[in-house]
Amino acid sequence: VAQSIQPNELSRLKALRDAVQDMGQHAACQQQPLHRQGQTLLRFLRGRDGHVARAEAMFRASMDWRRDFDVDARIEAWRQELEEGVTTRAQLIRTYGTDMDISRDRLGLPMWLMRLSVADPAGMLREIGKEALLVNSLYRIEEMHKNLRRAMFREGKLVRGCVQIIDVG
Repeated sequence: VAQSIQPNELSRLKALRDAVQDMGQHAACQQQPLHRQGQTLLRFLRGRDGHVARAEAMFRASMDWRRDFDVDARIEAWRQELEEGVTTRAQLIRTYGTDMDISRDRLGLPMWLMRLSVADPAGMLREIGKEALLVNSLYRIEEMHKNLRRAMFREGKLVRGCVQIIDVG
């Protein structure tokens, strides 16, 4: 990350890292040390326009929410449910889900197609429920961030995002 950002942003990123170093024992940082991941902290810093204190508050609130919602456990359970494909809601997501990886870009990142033009959000909400839709979205986002992190280490530089094609119609 340090090689991919400007020195003034790097100094603020280091300040944010120092401000959240005590988060190592936080339940949300047990499986993944999010408090030590530069690209994760940079998202929070940029999300608060470079204000370290506000980024710290946002990061801490996010980690509390991850702990309270038990994000890691829910995502892992959902991943297994999708892989097994035996539950009705996993089958419905496979059959009627509007998001799919269609290819890989030059960095090996998935290109994500979102077919909103064929979506039936009300039907999916009715059939699989609000929580399953939320966890499915979290699962997709977490997978994308894992891919971005892998590409960053492979390329030796910050990979800022991925290709998302949104079909509206």
